[in-house]
Amino acid sequence: MSAFIAYVDLPGVNWSRLKHLRRSPLHYRHVLDQGSEDTTSRLVGRALHASALQPDVYAAEYVVYDGDRRGKAWTDFQAAHPNASILRRPEADQVAAQVAALHAHAVAGPMLATATHREHAVTWTDEATGIACKGLVDLGGPEWIADLKGGPSLDLFERWIVREGYHLQIAWYRRGWLAMAGERPTCSVIGVEAKAPHDVGVFALDEALLTIADRELDRLLLTLAECRESGRWPGRYPDTQQVEAPSWMLDPENMLPTEGFGEVDLEF
Repeated sequence: MSAFIAYVDLPGVNWSRLKHLRRSPLHYRHVLDQGSEDTTSRLVGRALHASALQPDVYAAEYVVYDGDRRGKAWTDFQAAHPNASILRRPEADQVAAQVAALHAHAVAGPMLATATHREHAVTWTDEATGIACKGLVDLGGPEWIADLKGGPSLDLFERWIVREGYHLQIAWYRRGWLAMAGERPTCSVIGVEAKAPHDVGVFALDEALLTIADRELDRLLLTLAECRESGRWPGRYPDTQQVEAPSWMLDPENMLPTEGFGEVDLEF
């Protein structure tokens, strides 16, 4: 059994669910009740993690199909491998190339080689709210942890770390690591491009960014505790929102003419 499957069965709030609370409690509750749709990109992402971090599990649980996901040949192949995760040949080739690029990288390669923990589950209880929490740390060493991400390009990866909340995710894992090991590790995000030549980068997060992340995590957990207590899960706009005229509309020189439009129906 893969570490991920065992981790899913552990009790506690994980980041993949908690992150939806950033939109609203309503969105969080929806994902909690309905789950989230699995996609091919998620399948390939899990395969990348398994191949890079647990190659024995990858070999045992993933199979490769030479064809498209349609037709009788596809359904027959599915029936013949009911418990396997199935990758198409181009997806499997991409994963293999990404893993090779990771091992060849001057920084990421040694991190993979020397990590003492791979896809390691951590659990803890948030002191402020009493909420049970859990996380699955991709890579960890004596004084560091790292999260592995596949993506389209490293050009804007530093922005993606903040935009996609990767800094929050690694800060979440750091809390679990601290509870497990009694130490506050340094944190990095390892990015590898999906397309050839599969460029790799290791991005270390500074303490200022992690402190900001911790503040938001505290806010999210407090919000979750309040929603659980009240039984209310509001959306983003529970109250009436005031829409104000933008400043450019209030400038007479820039205002659009009101005469001459008649009964024209403006469609957007």
